[in-house]
Amino acid sequence: MFCISQQYVQFTENLRLRRRSFDQLKSRIEQRSTSVSSDDASPSECITSEQLAYVKSRWSGVCDRRRLWLRKLDSDLPGLLGQIGDWLCRAEDQLRAMPGDECDSAGNAVNRVQQQLADISVR
Repeated sequence: MFCISQQYVQFTENLRLRRRSFDQLKSRIEQRSTSVSSDDASPSECITSEQLAYVKSRWSGVCDRRRLWLRKLDSDLPGLLGQIGDWLCRAEDQLRAMPGDECDSAGNAVNRVQQQLADISVR
């Protein structure tokens, strides 16, 4: 039986391979849509926008599973580190759920606090 870290390593290796395939497919589709009309491409090379949307939605699911793995690993750390890891994961989830403008202002607030902490530590 694998421990959770070994399972995560296997998952990330599989993810890396699939990411490479996804990026290659995406670039082929983008090149084809800008340089070749769909009439010129063979049927085996054609991918419809619906198929691309399906692949993107599936990829989004893979990314969500990766975030769950990272959350599990972080929250399984011993003692206070696990609590901090869980807290950070929840904070990331909340930031991800914010609309873009709110997320930018929250990021700016975090940057201000970090700058203030850096100023204090310099003194």
